[in-house]
Amino acid sequence: MTAENDSQDRWSIQKPNPDQFIWRYMDFTQFISILQNKSMWFNRVDQFEDPFEGKVPDNNYSTIQDRYADTEIPQNKVKEITDFLQLSKSITFANCWHENDYQSAAMWDLYLSNDQGIAVRSTPEQVKSAFDESQHSIISGKVHYVDYDDILLPENNLLSPAFFKRRSFEHENEIRFVFARWDVITEDGQTPLSDLPSGEYVSVDVDSLIDAVYVSPTSPDWFSDLVTDIVDEYNVDASIEHSDLYDEGMK
Repeated sequence: MTAENDSQDRWSIQKPNPDQFIWRYMDFTQFISILQNKSMWFNRVDQFEDPFEGKVPDNNYSTIQDRYADTEIPQNKVKEITDFLQLSKSITFANCWHENDYQSAAMWDLYLSNDQGIAVRSTPEQVKSAFDESQHSIISGKVHYVDYDDILLPENNLLSPAFFKRRSFEHENEIRFVFARWDVITEDGQTPLSDLPSGEYVSVDVDSLIDAVYVSPTSPDWFSDLVTDIVDEYNVDASIEHSDLYDEGMK
């Protein structure tokens, strides 16, 4: 098992470098939505495509009795610890970015279905400061990529499931911005998921959010001009770059 198993009481969310470049790849309609609505979408963690998102590994359940045997926690309450950790994925919402000094060809290909794609560049500090935290208290952190057959998820932080993914997704190199809806948990520790949306929009200061806008490297010139016009129309103070990723002189 990994090092997380020996540091259950010491584990904390790994904060990103506040000045590191991070990227959000999206199609044109998503970009317009951000500018028009001045908000960004946070997906509920249990609604992501990967069924392992927010999952508590079997090791947490199979070893829990032994790990808490010498504590003052009653044995009949021990399993509730991991059950509540599992529940947390249904009330946790995440907004995901790609950490990289440069553009990623893999990310362009993965998240864009046509040539009319956008990559917004920012930094963790800019993104965090751009969100309206009067709506939610938002936590930022780096995602850890692990083997779920060989991991013991930290149990000292109920948000920990949102910051672990399978190694198969390591290429995404994610930075996540996360909040939890603790207010929906009932007195008996349950969550009425039928009353909880699959995601939420959080208001954002667009000028604080965006450092630069990159237009897909395969997009035509007219599309780059359109993006420039749109950004000007919404009075966003950001540079516009037509990606030269596939230009002959690009290294």
